[in-house]
This record gives sequence, C-alpha cells and structure tokens, in this order.
Amino acid sequence: MKILKNIFFFIGFTILITNSCKETKSELAKDVLPIDREQLVTRHNIRWAWEERGQIPMGNGEFCVGIDGTGLQTFGGNTMSHWGWHSFPLPEGITEDQIPETGSFFQSKKGERYIGPDMLPEDKKDLGNWMFDNPHIMNLGRLRFVRYDGKELTVEDITSNSKRTLDLWTGTHITQFVVSGKWINDDIWVNPAEMEGSGQQVIVTTYVHPENDQVSVRIESDLIAKGVIKVALDFPYPTLNNREDWVGDFKKTENNNTLLDKISNTRQDFKREVDDFTYHVSLNYSEGAEFKASKFDDSPVYYLEGNGLSELEFSTTYSLDPVSITIPDFNSTKLASSQYWKDFWTTGGAIDLSESTDSRWYELERRIVLSQWLTAVQAAGSWPASESGLMNIDPWRGQFHFEIIFFHQAHFGLWDRWELTDEAISSYQKFIPTARARAKQFGFKGLEWPKSATPSGRSAPWEGNQALLWKQPQPIHFAEIEYKTNPTSETLEKWAEVVEGTAEYMVDFLTLDPETGIYHIQLNMGRGEWGDTIDNPQVLAFWHWGINHAQVWRERMGLKRNPSWDKVLTKLVTFPIKNGIYVDNEGEPMDLTEILGLMPPSKAVTLETAIRTQASIFESKIDELYRVSWNRKMGWRNGMDAVAYAKMHQPEKALHELIGGLGTAYGINGVNRGLGGIYFPTNGALLYAVAVMAAGWEGAPDRNAPGFPDDGSWVVRSEGLIKAP
Repeated sequence: MKILKNIFFFIGFTILITNSCKETKSELAKDVLPIDREQLVTRHNIRWAWEERGQIPMGNGEFCVGIDGTGLQTFGGNTMSHWGWHSFPLPEGITEDQIPETGSFFQSKKGERYIGPDMLPEDKKDLGNWMFDNPHIMNLGRLRFVRYDGKELTVEDITSNSKRTLDLWTGTHITQFVVSGKWINDDIWVNPAEMEGSGQQVIVTTYVHPENDQVSVRIESDLIAKGVIKVALDFPYPTLNNREDWVGDFKKTENNNTLLDKISNTRQDFKREVDDFTYHVSLNYSEGAEFKASKFDDSPVYYLEGNGLSELEFSTTYSLDPVSITIPDFNSTKLASSQYWKDFWTTGGAIDLSESTDSRWYELERRIVLSQWLTAVQAAGSWPASESGLMNIDPWRGQFHFEIIFFHQAHFGLWDRWELTDEAISSYQKFIPTARARAKQFGFKGLEWPKSATPSGRSAPWEGNQALLWKQPQPIHFAEIEYKTNPTSETLEKWAEVVEGTAEYMVDFLTLDPETGIYHIQLNMGRGEWGDTIDNPQVLAFWHWGINHAQVWRERMGLKRNPSWDKVLTKLVTFPIKNGIYVDNEGEPMDLTEILGLMPPSKAVTLETAIRTQASIFESKIDELYRVSWNRKMGWRNGMDAVAYAKMHQPEKALHELIGGLGTAYGINGVNRGLGGIYFPTNGALLYAVAVMAAGWEGAPDRNAPGFPDDGSWVVRSEGLIKAP
C-alpha cells in the first residue's frame, strides 16, 4: 500500500509539473517580476493642452495650491490648508460662552432618551446660523501674473498653443505659454510679429514642498526681465462662495490686515490678521529681484519684479506660526519634492493593468493613479478632508463629514499607506470628550459621533444630525483596517475606548418592543438623509456588524464578550426574507449594494441571500434606469457598489460602476466633477474599490484579483495591497 501511495504521488506530481510548464513565460513573469512603478505612474502624467482656467492641485496632504495654466493662480486656484480655519465675528450680543461644545442646544430630561430631530430653538437662530458657517477653511492667498501696470492678465493675452505637464513621479509642474503681444507705457498694443526678437515665451516650473507648506516657482522669460509682466501676491477676506476662480473677497480691507517685515534683501514676511485669526506668510526670492508693496483698486497688492532677471525664482511659505526657518529655495524644494514622490510611488500598493486586452484598462488605471495623487496632496493631513478637498469650499463650509469620512480616508489602509491618514483618523480619539458629552446630552451612554465637524469636535447645527446613523459604526471599521495593517497590542489599545464607547452608544440607542422582545432602530426626525423610517436596512446591517465586531475587539484584548451586547445581538431585528430573498417593508426586493460595499457580511446580510436578492432586482428595468441615472452623476456610491458587485461575483457590473464609459466624469486632472462640482469622496471610494477587487476581502475566492473578470480580458498585477475586512 505504501508503494502504491508513492507511485500515485509521483504521477500526480509529474502531472502538476507538466501543467505548470505549459504556462507562458510572460505568465510566469507576472508572478515574479515586480511592477515597474515609474513606468506605471509616468504614463499617466497630466499633459494638458492650453486651458487657462484648468486647475491641478499640488500639495503635501496638509497644504494645497490649485495651479492654473500659467503655473500660478492667474485665472483661478486657491491656497488652502488643514490648519487655516477662520471664523466671522459672533452676532451682536452673543458671546463665546453661549456656544454649546457639542453643537446642539437640546437637553434631554433626566432618564429620558431623545432620538431627534435636533431642532434649533427660535431664539437661537442667529447663533445657530453662525455655528453652521464657522469655522470654515479659507483661501490663504493667491499668486498671479499681472501686466507691468498691475492690470490683470487676460485669457486673450495668451496664445492657445501653450502647454503644461505634471510629472507625477517628481511632483514637477511645467507650463509654457506665449504672451500674444506687448504693452508699452502709453497702453499701445504691439503685435509680436511687428517686434523683432521680442521673446514672448514664458516657462514656469512649480513645486510644493513635501514638509513645509510652501510653493516654489521658477519663471524663465525676457518678459519678466523687461518688466512686461510681474508676479502679484494678495490676500482675501474670507467668504463662503465656491466660485471656480478664487474663494474670498480680495477688495475688502476691513478686518483684513497685513503687516510687513522685511527680513533681508531676498525675504519679505507678512503677518496676516483676519478678524481674530492670525497666520504668517514668507516670500523668499532671487537676489536682484525687487519687492514692492502697492495698491490696486485701493486694495493692497505685493509685487515681485524681475528687475532685469530673465530667470526669477521665489518660494512662498504659509504657516500658522511665524516662519522661523530658513526657507528652502527653489532647488532645495525641487530635490525634496522629487525624493518624496519617488518614495511615495515606490512604497505602498500598486496596480498595473497594462497587459489587459479590455480597451477600458487605460482609463481605469489613469483614474487609479491620479486618485492616488489627489488624495495624497489633499487628504493626508491633520484633519479628514471635506467634500471639495483643499481645492474649494463646499456647502458645509469645508468642514469634514463623519458620515463620508470613510470614502476620503479608508483607502490609505488598503494601499498600505496608513501613516498618511493616521493623524486625520485620530480625530476620533481627539473627539472622545465631545462625543461622550453629545451622547449624554441626548440621554445615551457611550460616544455619539458628529455629522460635520470642526477641529474642536463641535457639530454644525442641522436637524438631521441624529438621523445619519451610518456614521456611528465607522470608527470600528477604521479600527479593523488599521489592525489589518498593524495587528499589535498598541493598535488594540489605541482604539479600545473608541470601539467600546461606539458600541455602547449603538446598544443603548436601540428600542425594545416589549411585546415581541425584538430590538429595533427607531428614527424620529423631521428631515434627514434617509427620511422617516424604522429599521433602515443600511443602518441595521451596520449595527449588526458593528456591535459584533466590538465584541471581537474585546476578545482580542483578552476580555470577555459583553453579555448584554450578545443578548441584544440575538434579539436585534433582521431583514425579512420572502421566497429566499431580502425584501423591504413593502415586500419588494431590497437593494443591498451600499450595505455590502461599506460593510462585510453579517447576520443581517448573508452573502448567499444577497446574491439571490440582487439577481431578482436585475430582472426588472427599474434598477437599470436607476443605475443609468446615478452613473451620470458619479459619486462615492459607484465605488461602494463596485465593492458589492465584486463580493457578489459580478465583476463586470463592478467595472461598470468604476468606468461605465463615462470618461468625462474624471477630468484631465483626475478630479471628479460628477455631482455638479468638485466631489472629492469619489476618488477615495474608487481607490478603496479597486484595492478590494485586486487584493480581495475576507472570504473572497482564492485567485488573483477576485473582483475582476476571470476571462483573460483583464490582467491585474498588484503588489503591496492589503485584503479588506
């Protein structure tokens, strides 16, 4: 018998080797050779034919400048940061001690719980409106080219054959344009064809320093030397507009003061006093260049002139505190930027689709690469990103939203770049005091997280705050993602209070039906994102997963499961099932894509039943029409639906959500504009989705790229990614 076993083993081993040898060399290489990351990244360098107002965000995660076609902000582009928060003066007769630390004026009676809505008292309307608007992120300043006389350079002044490039590998933005004429002192316009050797070309190279909040620029042009054009720096009074050019009022001088301090012949410092917010700016420039403080239309403007230099370099540094460092010059910033971006692209995850035969591979890979750039320059700072990132101010005043923080920040974990989001995600730990006070204020135990938040943890007043319950379990999900990247006792301790307090609130929030002994999620609000409902499917799924996973967290820490939580879990309402599929309160098949996209399967949603349910939905035209309507918009849901379809073994539908033939939804700069304006969550959601599709998830099929089609049309090479929970 032993001899026979050895014979069978030998035969089987021989067959295995023979079959393995049938693989082509390229297929073997795919498993062995690392991805050429420089080639992967640089084939998606942004090459933009002249579009003067088109902005490319450049930054270091904490600080960002929008660069237009001139390499500065001549026609548009804001300078924003995660530390630049301004507040308008309080309404007359109101003092700071009247502002509730939680953002809500409501106070439940002792022993009573209040679910909502969180209404604003009539006598608090003025203060409530102020609290909604403040604090807000602000535009810290703009750098522009202007004419010799200070007048604006116009679009018509520049020829249409100009071009610009962003080299993603080094963070280098280069633009070349030609000024189509020359102004002379009596304002006579001279055509360059009539001017021998006029030298109208301007070359601008722009970098953002990876450590300092600084933009560094080199301008090469005879026009700078001759004084035909010059650089203007000015500062706005903050406004809440979200125009496409610049945020702020550059003409208002009241409560908008700038104090000058000349440090040397090549450095000028500015102290900015905007109401009670103070920040600092330093301008360092080439030896021989000339700095001038002046006014244009009665508003302060600061000019940097070439003064005979045909090559002018300068660095502008922004800071909350006085700039005490020696400002790195252009070449130092160039070296720092090149090293930083090389390190960024050569570490963490990567996905290469270039060997695919499906014609959509290039567009998807472009979106992946540019979304990594966009999130790295805007969402890797001290606070989570807002819906417009650091490019503009959104209707929520640039405050970050705890119901969509997942789409901005979670992808960093799956791409093994947790260090880029660690500080922002630590806002959960920072906000424990206000989260506990908010829960207590409404009569609950534990921690209740805000909707949109300020750096103090105060929520903006809004009657639907209590309704957005899907924000509540998200810190548990973040804790799990970090644990997968760093499964240590330090990670467990870091998240222990957040996970425990979050689950404690979730359990206490439930309402027990005394007749059935079943726990329900009761919502009682006037207006909210999900409307008036009981046991909202998405929220219910999150509650099942979140409470159970808090128990898993306790077990990892060597603690016993909380018996009262387990009791609740056994009695927590589940989705009704009819004919083997999940149905809503009206007996119709329930759309589960958002649920499976955001959370792993649970007792509330099993994968097998979800697959049957979704199949029944696609038998009708209703879902198809819904998908077409949503895909025209392109938002974070597309990424989450892609994750859901991948889990339900429908990879083609997953790809349709991420590409869908809608190339215009992601601009040349990679910025998503699908919801009518800049909508930053879409980029992060896409990165999360493709990481799940490429690296898999708990329970995924044991094959390469389980979320992509397995028919040979997609060749997915990935490395450095982490499997999703």
